[in-house]
Amino acid sequence: MKLLTANKTNLRELGKNELWLQGLIAKTPEILGLGDLILEGREVQVSSGGRVDLILLDQNTEPETEYLVEVQLGPTDPSHIVRAIEYWDLRRNENPSREHCAVLVAEEITGRFFNVINLIKVPIIAIEVSTFKLKCPNGEEHFTVIFNRVYDNFSREPSIQNSPVDRNYWIRRSSECSVKLIEALINHVNKLLSKSFSPNYNKYYIGLTEPSGRGIAFISFYPRRRFIRMNFRLPRDKKYDQLLEQSNLEYSYDNYFKLYSVKIPCPAGNRLEENAIEGLNQEIISLIDFFIEESASYNNI
Repeated sequence: MKLLTANKTNLRELGKNELWLQGLIAKTPEILGLGDLILEGREVQVSSGGRVDLILLDQNTEPETEYLVEVQLGPTDPSHIVRAIEYWDLRRNENPSREHCAVLVAEEITGRFFNVINLIKVPIIAIEVSTFKLKCPNGEEHFTVIFNRVYDNFSREPSIQNSPVDRNYWIRRSSECSVKLIEALINHVNKLLSKSFSPNYNKYYIGLTEPSGRGIAFISFYPRRRFIRMNFRLPRDKKYDQLLEQSNLEYSYDNYFKLYSVKIPCPAGNRLEENAIEGLNQEIISLIDFFIEESASYNNI
């Protein structure tokens, strides 16, 4: 691993504008560090006639949470602060069934921001964007963007913040249906591979544990309220991509962790039977079987 020289710069110096920064966040909402968010809208018009830069949705909270994102290059100015607060107020009145939080993204969060926020009670998050030029040993230049949360007064999931990480933690964070589906899938893995794995309830995912207590990472799960993500540690391959595309299941590939992440819906009607996997259609079960065996083989399980 080589050390690269990094020099601080700003996005305008690199020829980037606010639309570019909006697009980066819209494409990869997780870059803000606020959880597993999806893009609900960009340049969304509100009743005042203004437009919210981005609306990001967290479907894993109860109720769902809208993050109303206002993006700005350079330091924060009064107009952006006021707009962020105004859009929060309008959206919470337009859609009271959801929680709402204003998010201000800027290259510099100034003292004026903190002066204003300390005078009013508005759930708001401030994220500072830092940009660095990187020079590689071969002379090539690249740049990287870092998002740093500098202010956050928004209370999320207060009922589970200090809970131990166990089965009940994940039921509260997702749903009983999704946790039971994962447990049924682990039983299915055991039958298919003649193993005795048990659920390993971690803070960020549910994994597998051997009878000895050793964790196994060739398969892992992320439960959500209405679906789960089943992850398979495999190299990216066109044959895997084609199978998943033909199945019509949503999937993604994580190049860093070398994982296929497949979205599996909870059985219709949120069935809670112990054999919840039987609520899935046979095509999905066959696809899951194939990826379990491929991942087990690749990881020498």
